[in-house]
Amino acid sequence: MALEDLVKIGILSNSVSGMNRDYAVDYLLDEIIEEERVERQYIHERVGEAEEIKGDKFQALMELYKPQVKKLVEEDNVDILTINGGDGTFHLVTSLLIHMYEDEPEKLPAVVHLRGGTINYIADSTGVPKRSPLRWIPHKLGLRTEHAPEYVLRRLIKKTRNMRKSELRDNIEHFRLLKVDDNIENQDEYKKYGLLAAFGAPANFLDMYYDEKTGKPDAWKAFKMITKGIACSPTFLLDHLSPVWNYVPEEFKQKKYVVKARKSFNSAKKYVSDIVRKVQARVELDGSDQGHSEYTGLVPTSKDISIKITPLRLRVSKGIDRIYRYMKGGLGHYHGIRAFGGNVSIPRLIYTFARVALPGPQVKEDDYLHNRQVKDILIKPRKGTTMRYSVEGNMYDALDPVRITPSEETIGFLTF
Repeated sequence: MALEDLVKIGILSNSVSGMNRDYAVDYLLDEIIEEERVERQYIHERVGEAEEIKGDKFQALMELYKPQVKKLVEEDNVDILTINGGDGTFHLVTSLLIHMYEDEPEKLPAVVHLRGGTINYIADSTGVPKRSPLRWIPHKLGLRTEHAPEYVLRRLIKKTRNMRKSELRDNIEHFRLLKVDDNIENQDEYKKYGLLAAFGAPANFLDMYYDEKTGKPDAWKAFKMITKGIACSPTFLLDHLSPVWNYVPEEFKQKKYVVKARKSFNSAKKYVSDIVRKVQARVELDGSDQGHSEYTGLVPTSKDISIKITPLRLRVSKGIDRIYRYMKGGLGHYHGIRAFGGNVSIPRLIYTFARVALPGPQVKEDDYLHNRQVKDILIKPRKGTTMRYSVEGNMYDALDPVRITPSEETIGFLTF
């Protein structure tokens, strides 16, 4: 079989992503390629750290990635672009691909996410294989175990070793991404694309998660943050008893253990408040103004996304103060957008998200949860305020309205 008939694979590594920086996984991938003797079929490019960024960080990163992406697609003519980095790296690369080739979609390569991040929900959503959950046993025994990108690359090599270019089409599943536009007036600049955007509590959580001052971002940190948030959430219930505190004798209030407990209580309350800090915005769905409100969380997503186990059935919901009023809708559009949002407490937020995301029977509509699928979401922050939001884990600020629509082009993902 002639080499030119085989699919050609490009690997784009974000050299400053956590796994590559801490474990030099990008160099371990080179060793696998050499070991498997597929050097002629694979081309590896790396993106390093950007110099001091002035101005719009997203636009600067697009320019940083552009030379390597252009080389792999136009000079090396790769059929599959493998992304070695986290969900944020995937977001940057796919945004660049769509921007560069929206007028020439036939040039778009299929993509594979190598599970190089902490959450890797993109890999879960697109069927990328994962290692055995028992892999931690040899690791605890001090034995060398493969990192996730190494495992996925070996599976990819096994699948594509003798795959012809003509066979690739039958092994691709197309996904329509979200187009997130926070500068509607300027259509010449790069736009953001991804499977998932987040406003409010989910974005606040990610902002705290990526804060280096509070420790290295990893799965253990995420677990501790979630556990702490759940443990601290009752502080809001106890806060309703604050009027009673006025009748407590001053002598009792000054006792050391009471002062210490009060300090811990206020610290826990602040922690939860920082996570559930609300988005004050006016929302329009398919041109229909939903009015101004406070939202604990808004999470627009592509209808194709899943998290970990089952397709994530996200909803659009709206709440005002303690009265939960939810928008009802029909079956929606095939290439629409789904979103989950509302003005809720942490216990209600966890309960609602669990009903949506965890395995089980189809969620039934009730007073707290309803289906809604739309083609256009416009989120207008309150005048004079900055709205913090996230796309695939990358954090952004918006002073102007943010419009979210389905992308015109789809991205093909290699199926395993």
